[in-house]
Amino acid sequence: MVYFLQNKQKNIKIGYTQNIRKRKKELETANAYKLKLIGFIPEVKQHFEHHLHGICYKYNIDREWYKKEVIAFIKSIVPINKLCTFL
Repeated sequence: MVYFLQNKQKNIKIGYTQNIRKRKKELETANAYKLKLIGFIPEVKQHFEHHLHGICYKYNIDREWYKKEVIAFIKSIVPINKLCTFL
């Protein structure tokens, strides 16, 4: 699954995992604040995450972290409720 986590500064991490609870906990270990799961795309392969990184490049801050505006962009290109769920 591709997931979208938000940090205290409202930046978004786009990542891939098979276990979101475990991954979130791992990332929070290296973060001073809790991360919030704000959305996910189930049943996709990791190359879809790489595709999202590529098309979201103009929102990139560092590696897999993006400006909060990336969510509106993703919502405009991914069919919400059929493929992608935002909480």
